[in-house]
Amino acid sequence: MLLRQTALRRATLTLATLAALAGCAKPAPESRDASAKAGAAKATAKPSAAAAKPSAAVVLPSPTADAPAQAPQAPHAPGQPTPPAQPPRPAHAPGQPPPAAPQPSAAPARAPAPTPPGPAGAPAAALPGGAPAGAAATPDADTPTAAGVGRAVVDFVAFLEGKPVKLLEARRDGVLFRVTYASDDDKATKRKVWVSGDGRFVTTQLVDIETRVDHMNEFRTWTDCMRAKGVRLYIDGTTKDGAQQRQELGPFGQELLFDCSGRRKAACAAHQMTAFPTLVWPKGQEVGLQKRDKLAARFGCRIRLFQEIAAPAHATAASVGERVRRMHEKAAVAPVDLVSSRKDGAVFRVVLARDRHHPQFTEIMVSADGTYIFDAPVELTVERAAVTRSRAFIACLQNAETFVFVRSSDKASLKWAAQFGADIRVVTADCDSAKAKAECKKRGVAGVPAISRGKTRLGPPLTVDDLEALSGCKR
Repeated sequence: MLLRQTALRRATLTLATLAALAGCAKPAPESRDASAKAGAAKATAKPSAAAAKPSAAVVLPSPTADAPAQAPQAPHAPGQPTPPAQPPRPAHAPGQPPPAAPQPSAAPARAPAPTPPGPAGAPAAALPGGAPAGAAATPDADTPTAAGVGRAVVDFVAFLEGKPVKLLEARRDGVLFRVTYASDDDKATKRKVWVSGDGRFVTTQLVDIETRVDHMNEFRTWTDCMRAKGVRLYIDGTTKDGAQQRQELGPFGQELLFDCSGRRKAACAAHQMTAFPTLVWPKGQEVGLQKRDKLAARFGCRIRLFQEIAAPAHATAASVGERVRRMHEKAAVAPVDLVSSRKDGAVFRVVLARDRHHPQFTEIMVSADGTYIFDAPVELTVERAAVTRSRAFIACLQNAETFVFVRSSDKASLKWAAQFGADIRVVTADCDSAKAKAECKKRGVAGVPAISRGKTRLGPPLTVDDLEALSGCKR
């Protein structure tokens, strides 16, 4: 299913800040186009109010005391015409203070006076992206550089995996960054991630929206053609081959499948269906995994995938939201409503709802150009803080000698333990495994999930508060 439940989280730091904290170098920001240069030149002539504002992540120095609030104005000389916007003034009388006149539009160039750090001032601090603070007037001065993003990503991965990671490549790829890296102990295996333009979100997989919509149309046509030819496939959904066959048939493949696992097994056996997957059509049948391209060739149902789709000329929150809604509606084969769509830094946040009677809400993040969906995105700084808290909690459980008991055959117990993060395995015993069976019996564990500390044991049903209360550890 394309719909995924994700929590609405707000960022407190940018990846660029993480890069700065990690001690990354501060190269100059990359200029995108001529409009950015023009904006910088304009800001040099007249610093904007926005340029004078300090970054939230950096404390900028205050202007010096001798910096005038504005350039001094020349007195109105006798005999000169008065400015059009002012009423006529009498000639300057001796002994009287000269009337002030506004600066002419073509004033001669003068040396800039000390100002708050900006395009015309000498910066004394750096912005999070590694750019000088004085560059704040340019449109992308606070955007991380490829080098800074790359270093921050490998630093984060090394933190998660607990081993050195080498940065192989980091470069701009449209509105995104593409980072390639490898572990020091496995340099042959290269891994690739994409990072949003503002450096906040990272994903290992991108979904091209228009290409995915086009694929849905192709799969719909292909599935209808296969049904018209009388094609059916019988699988055992609990096996690896069954799962692979389901994947081969695409998003609408369920219409061609019959799952013979569980209570349907006897019914399939009564029709001599005992080997899976089995392909059945009006003129015969065949046992074995069926590839999509071979099925298409055998039954004359062609399918055309991975077409190149041009990126939209201009992405707006409304157009991106509608595009994503259309894609999910095709995948769900049911109405999907667009709840909201808004720009958040270098991504769009789109919220969809399915099932109008009992709405299920899903938030999806889309690249700034409206082309790609971030599949299962991770907000680096938020994730790092969460992992740090989780590790501290697990270390506390170890010190308190508190243990968790589950059974791999009991999905409810595994789901309960999973809410504490992957590191909970350090203090978890699987009572289905030969290694832990004796310990489970010794501690009198019957139902799962169960927790134990010393001679105290608690069984199901359990809550997060039960584990915290028994161990004295807080998440």
